[in-house]
Amino acid sequence: MVPGTPDNYLDAMGDGFLFDRVMRMASPRVPHALISIDGNREEMRGCTIALTSDGASVLAGSQNAVRLNGIDDWIGGVHLTSQTAVFRDGTRLI
Repeated sequence: MVPGTPDNYLDAMGDGFLFDRVMRMASPRVPHALISIDGNREEMRGCTIALTSDGASVLAGSQNAVRLNGIDDWIGGVHLTSQTAVFRDGTRLI
């Protein structure tokens, strides 16, 4: 919490960015949604989120989210694509 702000204060940049990423993981446009969302998709506090079976596989390390859904995203000035993403095989980068 930021001193001098109400208890329901949102870090607009961080919270908004996170909510956008969550919405993309649940999008019907991705081949393998990693989470499902119930409730009001217009605001964070109105949502209930659950892992899908694909999301559980990614979390367990038996699947790779980029291999399942691809990636074409800009994060912090870095353009990530399926062709440029780096994967880990145990302790080895591939």
